[in-house]
Amino acid sequence: MPIRNASHRFLRRFVRCPVWVLLLVSALLIPAAAAEAPGLELLSKATAALDRIERQLDSAGRATKQELRTLEAQVATVRASALDCVQGATLEVKKLDRELAILGPNSRADGGAGKENPSSEQAEKPVSSANGGPLQDSQRRKADLEERIARCKLLLLRTDDLDSQVDHHQRRLQTRQLLVRGPGLVDLVQANLDGADRWLDFTTQLAARSTGWHALGPLHLAAAAALGLLGFFLGRSVQRRQLAQVAAMKVENGDVSAGLVQALVACAISYAPVLLALGGLSAYVAVIPRAGGDLPFVAKLVYGLLAYFLVVVGIRSLLSPCRPATYYLSLSESVARPLGRRSRMLLLLALTWWLVQELRAEGLLSEIMFSLTRKAFDLLWVLNVIWVIWLLRRLHDWRDKWSAPLLISLALFAGLLAGWIGYANLERLIINGVSVSLLLFGLALVASRFFADLFDGLDEGRYRWQKTLRQAIGLKGDEYVPGLYWLRLLLKLLLWIAIALLVLRVWGAGEINNDILRYFSEGFEVAGVNIVPGQLLWAILALVVLLTLTRWFKGRLESKWLLNTRMENSAREALVTTFGYLAVALSVIVALSIAGIQFTNLAIIAGAMSVGIGFGLQNVINNFVSGIIMLVERPVKSGDRIIVGGTEGYVERISIRTTTIRTLERADVIVPNSDLISGQVTNLTLRNTWGRITVPIGVAYGSNVERVIETLHEVANNHPEVIRGNPELSEPYALFLSFGDSALMFELRAFIREVDRRQRVISDINRAIDAAFREEGIEIPFPQRDINFRGPLRIERAPVLPRPATAREDPPEA
Repeated sequence: MPIRNASHRFLRRFVRCPVWVLLLVSALLIPAAAAEAPGLELLSKATAALDRIERQLDSAGRATKQELRTLEAQVATVRASALDCVQGATLEVKKLDRELAILGPNSRADGGAGKENPSSEQAEKPVSSANGGPLQDSQRRKADLEERIARCKLLLLRTDDLDSQVDHHQRRLQTRQLLVRGPGLVDLVQANLDGADRWLDFTTQLAARSTGWHALGPLHLAAAAALGLLGFFLGRSVQRRQLAQVAAMKVENGDVSAGLVQALVACAISYAPVLLALGGLSAYVAVIPRAGGDLPFVAKLVYGLLAYFLVVVGIRSLLSPCRPATYYLSLSESVARPLGRRSRMLLLLALTWWLVQELRAEGLLSEIMFSLTRKAFDLLWVLNVIWVIWLLRRLHDWRDKWSAPLLISLALFAGLLAGWIGYANLERLIINGVSVSLLLFGLALVASRFFADLFDGLDEGRYRWQKTLRQAIGLKGDEYVPGLYWLRLLLKLLLWIAIALLVLRVWGAGEINNDILRYFSEGFEVAGVNIVPGQLLWAILALVVLLTLTRWFKGRLESKWLLNTRMENSAREALVTTFGYLAVALSVIVALSIAGIQFTNLAIIAGAMSVGIGFGLQNVINNFVSGIIMLVERPVKSGDRIIVGGTEGYVERISIRTTTIRTLERADVIVPNSDLISGQVTNLTLRNTWGRITVPIGVAYGSNVERVIETLHEVANNHPEVIRGNPELSEPYALFLSFGDSALMFELRAFIREVDRRQRVISDINRAIDAAFREEGIEIPFPQRDINFRGPLRIERAPVLPRPATAREDPPEA
């Protein structure tokens, strides 16, 4: 007690001392002021930046596309800073609210002085002098933070307005560019005919100024040719050695992933001479001195050819696999092979167009020559794309769908017509948009099918690496990979979202991409709840990873880490099951926290739903609690032989809600856990596998009773499954029970080691008793009955009825 009083006196003196109070308040104020200074400086810079952007937008009527993109990036930077300001200040306000709740019950500000408190009529509790200084400081800091939040939100509103203005200017600029009309096809043809001399000089200028041959010496040319030949012969050597291994690869029917791998390897080996030769030339050309400081045209041609053949390998792997690979797609070969040829033609046109653009950049093609070349290229490109579209109509599912190919073809021809009239930008938008959209759609279908086949292989364990992965996770038999369904959904969702964003960008709707990405990163509110799709995707990915790790840990616990302990099998299974449920619950909590869901809101929702759950899900909750009790108390364990109701069998699996019992007929019976807890259950193997058998037997009257008992004892003692010499159990014994109607009734009782083999042991003992009784001359009677008739026995026969008349037969001929 004296020590306690002394400590109270010391604290009172310490608090009353003004020096200590001043130092304490200073220590609290200095970090707060240091933290507020950078925030105010950032707000000032952000406000100045927005003012500058507004002035630039006022004169942005003739701004270029690059200038508008720069302004958009600046607005996005200010918006990110303002959003970080709001989030950081909101967290600090919540922290201060907790401090104010501790310092005084009536000290929390409600966001406005005019709001009335229901308890304002009551006398407020006095605040001690020890809490007065920190309380006022916390209230002042909270007011400053709320002011900062308001200013940051105002910045967010300004950035939204400026962003919409930038988008408006971009749309206007895009509209102007699309409606700019240049020379038409007739004008271009006439201009090129007037300047035909430029086409005649084109070949000479290309060889003299663009290829760079004058800058290469004979030594460089010989070295490049030698390196190309070395790559070619090396590729031939690879062909001879590896094609046999490709032919030995096993591909099941309908296995897309394995078929794609085999086709890729086969096509890469088939094109190995060309690829290695071009690769050697590319490697050497990269170190050749440039003519005039620019890359020579011949080097660009080599790089283009190398890229062309690499893409050809991919196209042939998908549509027309090289030998000895087998065709693996469900697509008809009559469609796939022509589609592959058209795809290679489109690829060759793309390579040619890239080289034409390089010639234009080097000044060899004038604008008039380039524009006419573009018109010819667009015509060839559109014809090949339309050919591909109508090839796809040969498919079984698309034979009756002619409207979509017709509309796409009309759109492409409309683009050509716009270019011939003079609207070159509109032509480029339509042709590029349709072509790239079709390409992305096809790639998405192939990728979707590939991932689906890959995930199916993981669930089934088709290949060695997939089986190894399943064993590492701890999967058995036909068990599915945990969380793989969500991973399928996540990948498919991300794939199609990416395709949609790319398609929008191809069609010039980049501002929509920015809005979508903003919604993904910042989210949107629904009924006062902020939903962030990006966080939801990360939460799904985290849930998949955590569930997979949980399964891996469960497999390790069950198969390795707990094997060397002295725990029983049932105890290990209960521990592993409990760990699994706790890990799954923890994984769900972590995923919800990553998704940004507030657990306070969940608590409110759970409280509101508790009444409905209590009435509507009573049986489910009852079974859930019963499952937890069974895991803790373990009255029934996996592998036990039990009798519940009219069902007898082995406990196969105990889950959180039900228990699976496999009967002796190999049928699975699903029993709710509540029936095992509240009902009567006979567990034949709760603590051990011992069990008693009872074998009734009857002998004929007049048999030697003592000899019968001795024979039964000998039969029981000679069986290997019968337990003898155990102090906890009685020895085998025989009882003379009663005098039956036609036999003396005995009963043999004995304990056996495995109660599961009860029926087999009884059968063996019955056979041994029959043999022993025959040897001893002991008769096993069968029931006999004497029937006495009163009076004479009369036997009556049923009268014989006359045979019915039939058609008269003709007498035989003499």
